[in-house]
Formats: sequence, structure tokens, C-alpha cells
Amino acid sequence: MMARIHIINDPSGRIIVSFPYDPLLVEKVKIIDGRRWHPAEKHWSFPNTDGTLQKILKVFEGEELHIDPALTPPSPLNLRGERGELAFENLRKELVSRKYSYKTIKGYLYYNKDFINHVRKNPSEIKDEDIKDYLVYLSEEKGSAISTLNQAINALKFYYGTVLKKKFVYEVKRPRKDKKLPTVLSKEEVGKILSSVDNVKHKAILMLVYSGGKENGGTKMIDLEYSLTIEATKEPDFFGFYSPDLPGFSGIGHSVEDCLYKAKWGMIEHVNLLREQGLPIPPKNVNPKIIIQKEESLKAA
Repeated sequence: MMARIHIINDPSGRIIVSFPYDPLLVEKVKIIDGRRWHPAEKHWSFPNTDGTLQKILKVFEGEELHIDPALTPPSPLNLRGERGELAFENLRKELVSRKYSYKTIKGYLYYNKDFINHVRKNPSEIKDEDIKDYLVYLSEEKGSAISTLNQAINALKFYYGTVLKKKFVYEVKRPRKDKKLPTVLSKEEVGKILSSVDNVKHKAILMLVYSGGKENGGTKMIDLEYSLTIEATKEPDFFGFYSPDLPGFSGIGHSVEDCLYKAKWGMIEHVNLLREQGLPIPPKNVNPKIIIQKEESLKAA
């Protein structure tokens, strides 16, 4: 008959392991680092640090274990439905049904999974403070650019606001943008870019964007209700965008054309969402502009 091994979370911050004396089990315990024997209490203890519980469970695999529920952390393995689907399958289906691009879907799923792995909670347990802590983690520990933070907020807002219908997510303030001048290309650099593009469609789009950002007071060439900033990254098929006129609006695209298309319809959807939530709607920009800049120019010095 197998021994009953009790694994308990102690208030002192250590994991307690106790079992009837068995030399084979004692030898297994000695494999784990940080062990301490308590002769008076007749049990072993271990520091409750990352990976310790997993080591204990692996060492005693096959034994009859009784684990304190307080030691069972939320993990991606627990984020499954009754039939085994991942919890974010509903997010993926919602994005696909709305005709979001593959890159956008991939980005939204990535940030939501990374967020859950960071806070180690189920989606139903998420609070406003969890999102704020995650943004601090991205900013301070990972050194993410402001555009990355905006993309993460956009992904979380879509899942918890649009899919799960939580309202607290809209209270999360977006990071203030650094007061730095954008990297503006010279006429010669613009000419080189245009001349290097062979695809007529792509060249027309670039020319359209460039002319739409000029301040000559000419005909409005871009049918947008708010100004738009598109940020080019090191990846040739990954762009971020946001509107300085429309707080809370941002997204990602795989090309300049994709960003323009998503921004046009995304602004309309975002305004409708603000209206549904009873939040203030910024006035339309009578002379919206489009700016393309490099992501590096937004990173904190």
C-alpha cells in the first residue's frame, strides 16, 4: 500500500511535505534542493519559489499525494473548456468572424496568453489592477515601446471588453507618448523609397500616404475622420498604428495598406463602442493627417 504524502502550504512561506517514515521516500526528498528536516514536527519543508512545487510533484510521481488547494496555481493547462478547447478559442473565432487579418489575430492571441501567464489567473478572475501590473511589466522589465503597450491594451480591451463584456478594462489609461519629434524622411529618401517599389498598387498607396501627410492644405485624399500615425517596426510585415485624436484607438497590420483599411473601419467601430459605453466621443478632425514613423523614435531614452 502506498504511503499518503501530504503537501501543505505553510504560512511561513514554505512548502511542508510529510509522510510516514519510508527510506525510499526520504531518498527522493534528498534529490530536491532547499530541503530542511524538522525533527520536532517530523516533516520536511522547502522554499515556496517558482518551480519548487513542480519538482516535488515530479519526485513523488506515482505516489498517493494530498495537495493543499492553496498550492494549486492557475496555469495555461487549466484554461480549457469541458471538451478541451483553449479558453481563447472564443477570441479567435470572434476575430475571424470580423475578418481580422492573420497578423492581427496572432498578435491579439499572443498578448492575451502572455497576460494570463503573467498574472496566473483565469480570465473570469481578472481585475483592472492585473492589467495595470501587466503593462508595468511590459514597460519596465521588458522595455517595450509605447506602440507595443498600445497593441497589448488593444488586444486585452477587445477580449475582455468586446468578447467577455467587462467594463473595467476601459478605465485603463494608455501610456503618455514621449514628446519627441517623429523621424521624418527627406524628399530624397522618399524618392528612393518610391522608386524602389515595383508593384504599382503599393507605389500608389505610398504616394497617397505621403501626399496625405503634407501640410499644403490641398484636397483631402485619405477618407479618415481622425489623424493616424503608422509605426514601422524592424519586421517588414508588422506595423502598429494609433490615432492621436482618438484616445484608446490602436491596432496592428501587416502593411501600410492594411493599417489604412483597418484604421478607417476601426475608427468607426471604436466610436460606436464609446457611444454604447456612454463615454465621450472626440470631435472629428476636419483636416486629418497621416504620419509614418519608426518605432525606435518612440522608445524612452
